[in-house]
Amino acid sequence: MHKFEEAAKTRGGHVAALNTYSFQTPGFYENLGYEAFGTIDGYGHGHHKHFFRKDLR
Repeated sequence: MHKFEEAAKTRGGHVAALNTYSFQTPGFYENLGYEAFGTIDGYGHGHHKHFFRKDLR
C-alpha cells in the first residue's frame, strides 16, 4: 500500500479511495490511516461493503 500511495503522489494524486468487504478485514486499512466514509449494510450473506479514503497530501 505504501508503494501505491507514493506512486499516486508522484503522479499528482491527492486522495486514495478503495472499497472492501467485512470479511476482508477492513481494520487493515484503518491501521494504514484510511478513513471510512460509507457502508452498505446487508451486502451478500450478512456482510457489509465498506468505503475508505485517505488524503495523500
